[in-house]
Amino acid sequence: MTSRRICLAGIGALALAGVLAVPAHALTLKRADLNNLVTGNGTIVVVSVEGASSHWNQDNSLILTDFRLQASQVLKGRVGSTLTITQMGGTAGKYTTLIPGSANLIPGRSYVLFLREEKLPGSSAVTTVAEHCQGAFDLETRNGVVWAVSQAAGESLIPDDEEREGDADVPGGSKGMALTDLVRSIQSIVASGTDGGGK
Repeated sequence: MTSRRICLAGIGALALAGVLAVPAHALTLKRADLNNLVTGNGTIVVVSVEGASSHWNQDNSLILTDFRLQASQVLKGRVGSTLTITQMGGTAGKYTTLIPGSANLIPGRSYVLFLREEKLPGSSAVTTVAEHCQGAFDLETRNGVVWAVSQAAGESLIPDDEEREGDADVPGGSKGMALTDLVRSIQSIVASGTDGGGK
C-alpha cells in the first residue's frame, strides 16, 4: 500500500489495529524548527537500523516495536555505540498496529534521530522518537554527498508562529540538507547551551 505519512500530534494518540487508510493531511503537527528539536530531545544520533522486533505492551492493548540501532555519531546525550529504541506500532502474529505519522524506520537504512524518554501506552518509560515524523531524517546519497531529509517533508505543518504566519516548512525543506550541514547546526545549538539539556 502506498500512502503518505501523516504527522500525528501526540505521543499517545491514535493507534488502530488492522489495515488503516488515512487521507493525506488528515492530521497535522505544529512545525518544530531545528532549535525546537534539539531543545526538546535529550539524545540526537546518526544511526543505522540493525534489526527490529515487535511485541505486545504490558496489558496487551498495543503492539510496540523495538529497534536495534548502531550509532555512528552521537550529537547530543550519552549513549553507547549500540542502543535500542521503542516505537508504537508493528506486527505481532496476525495483528498489525499502524501509527499515522510515526517515524518510519527500516532495517538496513540510516537516519538522524531525535530521541527522548517517554512512557508509551501500557509500558514503562522507553527511549523513542517522540516527535514522530519530525524527529527522523532519512539519509540518502546524491552524487557522493550524504543528504538528510526530514520524514515530515511535504506534510502540512502548522506554522511555528501563527500570529506572524511563520515558517511551516521542515528544516532543510523538501530537498533536505547535506548531513554535514545538519550535524554542524545541531552541534552549534548544543554548544551554545541554549538547548536546555533536553529531556
